Amino acid sequence: MEKESNNYLEVCQSNKIWDEFIAEANESSPFMYSWFIETLAQPNEKLFYMDKGKPKAAVLIYKESNKILQPNYSVYQSLCFKKNEKDNVSERFQIFDNILTQLTYEYKGEIRLSFHPLIKDVRPLLWHNYNEEKSAKFNCFIRYTALLNLNSISDVNDYLRSVRLNRCRDYKKSVKENISSSIGATKGEVINLYRKTFERQGIIVDLKSINFLERLTESLNSERGFVYVARNDRGVAIALTICLIDKDTAYSLIIANDYDYRGTGANTACLIDAIMYAKKLGKKYFDFVGANSPQRGDYKLSFNSNLEQYFEASCR
Repeated sequence: MEKESNNYLEVCQSNKIWDEFIAEANESSPFMYSWFIETLAQPNEKLFYMDKGKPKAAVLIYKESNKILQPNYSVYQSLCFKKNEKDNVSERFQIFDNILTQLTYEYKGEIRLSFHPLIKDVRPLLWHNYNEEKSAKFNCFIRYTALLNLNSISDVNDYLRSVRLNRCRDYKKSVKENISSSIGATKGEVINLYRKTFERQGIIVDLKSINFLERLTESLNSERGFVYVARNDRGVAIALTICLIDKDTAYSLIIANDYDYRGTGANTACLIDAIMYAKKLGKKYFDFVGANSPQRGDYKLSFNSNLEQYFEASCR
């Protein structure tokens, strides 16, 4: 992108440099790391906002022609700031505002963005072209996720006392049904349960999603995330959750189950065991990644999680 004065957006060509910046930023997430970007396999640009030759923010965009897209399976990916010992609200406002100006100059089609819950000040979005009546404006949307503080849990029995009564019953039912949960699932098991989750809604999973899930399952390791799977007494996978991880948080990206086993409590047990595994890994939070539909949102809150706001925006 064109360099204007001392402030400009510059493409980052090095995954190593990009990931080092992301790892230090407070507003980063696994969705911004290069390994996940490559797993999504969609046209993108990793950009640094440069100020006098130094990166002050990272901007990730997924693009198509003159549009910036919001891809499936990704949130919180649009922006994070360089970590400073003392946050400067005015400086961050100006950086954010300058980034929007440069993005809207470069991309004339629709722009869709998603921000980490720690990005609270979205005035640059609300005030973009504020005094220019005929110019494009951003629509800013409040979204919600369910966030569980893992530091408040000592062990699984302590946790079961804090969740909603029906979740506790589900977990105890899974024990009676000889359901066991553990790390690890094959690509075939992941795809099968994901398909069954949507088939009961009359939705056929597209090939692009299947290919993504196969790549994701192959990409996970101890530094990136894990698959937790619940199995019946015959060893058949009947529920799973795929979690991405960063330094503080586990993100439950995929929750899938076999509807034929809905009465066994397997889905709840799998999630609770994944939560306890995240705590074992030393994570401070468990993010259910979205609580924006009535049934699924309420289900995620029943695990004694708290609502947390984040913002998404679009401009055309």
